[in-house]
Amino acid sequence: MSSGQPRVWNGARHLTMCVALAAAAGCGSSPTAPTQPQVPQTLALVVTGPTVPALTPPASGTALGVTRFLAFGDSITCGTESAPVAQPFLEAVNCTPSNGYPERLLGLLRATVPAVQQSGLQVINRGSGGEGAVLQGEARLRRDLAELMAGPVDARPQALLLLMGVNDLASTTATPARVASSVASMADIGRAYGLGVIVATMPQTYPGLSPAGIPRDNASTRIVPFNAELTRLVTGVPDVSLLDVYEGFGGTAAQRLGLMGVDGLHPTPMGHERMAELFLTEIVRRFPVRGTLQ
Repeated sequence: MSSGQPRVWNGARHLTMCVALAAAAGCGSSPTAPTQPQVPQTLALVVTGPTVPALTPPASGTALGVTRFLAFGDSITCGTESAPVAQPFLEAVNCTPSNGYPERLLGLLRATVPAVQQSGLQVINRGSGGEGAVLQGEARLRRDLAELMAGPVDARPQALLLLMGVNDLASTTATPARVASSVASMADIGRAYGLGVIVATMPQTYPGLSPAGIPRDNASTRIVPFNAELTRLVTGVPDVSLLDVYEGFGGTAAQRLGLMGVDGLHPTPMGHERMAELFLTEIVRRFPVRGTLQ
């Protein structure tokens, strides 16, 4: 693409696939029904419906006031992605960092900042699969920040990217308000170290099956109240901003479903890419260069 043309994120990649969720029983063909031709779709799990509106990326050469980020969370952060179709049944790729939004975000940052900032870019991935915010997250964040902030000055994180809470909601009796309070406390831990904090809401989850084939709700009815309480707790807090990933996955149920995989709990590769784009947009807004970049 020539330098005179604006860059456009490919948030509407065309895929040919069929919904593999039980809720979409009408998708595909039955043994007695005639075979229906597959229709190219723009979202992984959406048979019909609009795509998520594309985000406009920042211009190449956009300088940032901070370049070192700590991405902290659970299996979503560490890179677990769920297949957009069952291949095989409910396959999920567990904690592969190159798959996750932090590594995708690093790639987007490299395409954004000027040459003078390239060598200083860093996105540290501290995602831990299966971990909750209430019982493990707060304590681990304290340990990880104590370790990282004791390192060389030019390697210390300057900002905290925080996405956590779904395992508490799905696997414990903690209320959405209690889990949101824990995530807000984690933002305070980051602030205590002088970090700028971006707290993300949780994308909508959906009922599905565990790898053992056991039905599970995946906290699908608890995501909205959790997000509402988290928004209330962090809005207006100094050095903290809210990134609404829930809304960033689309304004309709069909759009949101299209970025979550068949396990109902983890994003598809396209969902991770969307998260990276959303984080980059907020990073550029939150952390502009103050003064002259040397």
